[in-house]
Amino acid sequence: MTKSSKKSIDPEINRWNDTYPKAPDVQACVKLLKDHHVKGTWVDLVIAQLTHHAADHLEAMIAIFHAETNEWVRVMLLSAIAEASLPPALSLFVANLYSDDAHLRRWALYGLKSLDTKESRTVLWNARDYLHTIEQAL
Repeated sequence: MTKSSKKSIDPEINRWNDTYPKAPDVQACVKLLKDHHVKGTWVDLVIAQLTHHAADHLEAMIAIFHAETNEWVRVMLLSAIAEASLPPALSLFVANLYSDDAHLRRWALYGLKSLDTKESRTVLWNARDYLHTIEQAL
């Protein structure tokens, strides 16, 4: 398939594909997320890249998540990992299920539900009273 046949009707997707003919690595994606000029479709594309390549770069993504001080970037990383639904991320989801940050809790819950493994279901079952209490507080 030639490059011209891959054109999208969305000019931002075309600009992304022209700028990044190969997928940017995790560090480049995080740098883009920190750039205040990166908004809208570009944020969606960065998250899609992170999600699509999470299986190959999960350790790096988790390390960056733990080292990152920008809470919004942490939420975006966790959302990409949760969307990827990777069993090795179980401990990351468990740790963030009890976070003070509601956004991290939400993505940890989503990640655990999407894993749908015996281990993740056990975590969810054991956390049901806590989750119910948090839900009621909203």
